[in-house]
Amino acid sequence: ARLSGMYLNYNILVENGVPGLREILSEKLENTNDEKKQHVYKSFLGCLDMLVKTADYHIELAKTAKNEADEKRRKELDNLITAMENIKVRKPATLLEGIQLTWFFSLLAAVVNFGRMDDYLGELLAADLKAGRLTEDEAKEYIKSLFKLIEFRKTTVNGRVIVGGKGRKNPKTADIFCKLAIQAVR
Repeated sequence: ARLSGMYLNYNILVENGVPGLREILSEKLENTNDEKKQHVYKSFLGCLDMLVKTADYHIELAKTAKNEADEKRRKELDNLITAMENIKVRKPATLLEGIQLTWFFSLLAAVVNFGRMDDYLGELLAADLKAGRLTEDEAKEYIKSLFKLIEFRKTTVNGRVIVGGKGRKNPKTADIFCKLAIQAVR
């Protein structure tokens, strides 16, 4: 079962990554004598272990898929494998890493709404574009692929992604994501 309409704090996830969240939770665990809180923090740490195991499993699937893939698909799978390896050991540094981390996290948490995606992925996208790691068309394909995954879950009244509006932490980079997300939907 899940809580209806729940939104995760994807910003804290992307800003800290798995190692940063481990550090935060471990510190909280060390600094409390409350047994109930200790159980919660230990459970959250276990969830991060599960996320890493999920990444490992999907890395093996991608490696197997490379055996039957054409050259273009092998390159895509190599990029995906690298992204999944990276999110296990550091916070996301690219759009693909941010997408992969938040996607795994949402699946494991069984949430079906994705919050202010332009807020938590916008800075990664802007950095990729600025560094020349991605073109706008490539970024649009990543976003379109993520939206297809969300749609594939067939949640009917869920699958909410929020873009635009007030209250975003970095409107300039969020707007870059927002523009490409709108084009991806089109």
